Amino acid sequence: SNRPSIIGNYTSSSDNNMVFNVEGTERVRITSGTNPNAYLHVKGTGGGAGNDEYFKIEGTSSGPFGPNLIMMHSSPSPADNDIIGDIRFNALDEADHTTTFASIKARMTDVSNNSEKGDLIFTTRSGLLNTEKLRIKSDGKVGIGTDDPSQMLTVRGTILKTRSDSAIGLIYLQTDGS
Repeated sequence: SNRPSIIGNYTSSSDNNMVFNVEGTERVRITSGTNPNAYLHVKGTGGGAGNDEYFKIEGTSSGPFGPNLIMMHSSPSPADNDIIGDIRFNALDEADHTTTFASIKARMTDVSNNSEKGDLIFTTRSGLLNTEKLRIKSDGKVGIGTDDPSQMLTVRGTILKTRSDSAIGLIYLQTDGS
């Protein structure tokens, strides 16, 4: 039959939660957002051998396009520099505190109709703070160590080119013919 089915069991622990259990273990919780603090919380112990797929979107179309994951910021009053979405890579530290070790953020830099712009920002943690390490601007410029690259690649800091053999490592700069 084409009817959806639930394998395992479903319980409603309150009017604000739907909990899906498999073999007596909670696997999915859809909640009002108070406990846990996410509207959809998927939890598992993991396989530990590289097969820890907790979330998977699979398209089976024979066409050229795969599935899409869309993060949408639907503010009634969008503003320049609003964050559209934030992918955070969190783990527990040795004191059992949830810590963001790295993130990828999408930021709207211009919300004006027909001239919209956005940047992609990569951050990593060093000590107490998560700080920006790389930015891709809406015009294609990439900044490493700077949030405002002036050229196609702007690096603030030292660049080191090495080779594993004893030959001299070279960086070639040439015109593109245009």
